[in-house]
Amino acid sequence: MLDELVVLHRGAHVEGEVASYIPELKKGNPALAGIAVWGPDGLVAAGDTQVPLSLQSISKIITLMVVLADRGEAEVFSRVGS
Repeated sequence: MLDELVVLHRGAHVEGEVASYIPELKKGNPALAGIAVWGPDGLVAAGDTQVPLSLQSISKIITLMVVLADRGEAEVFSRVGS
């Protein structure tokens, strides 16, 4: 299933541009795509998961997940946009 998702979305990079104002992002290859999920049976991965990447703003998603787990959707989204 993950392989299918990677194939389906691999070409999505043509819809945007690599951010050139952040040097590390400017070096990125927009054609790469990968996903990794850690579940009860361990790691399942597909695509370009062995290529190092710069996390940059993706850390905000992790922070949001932690806050949602701690405070709940109602409280979090009563203070920020949804």
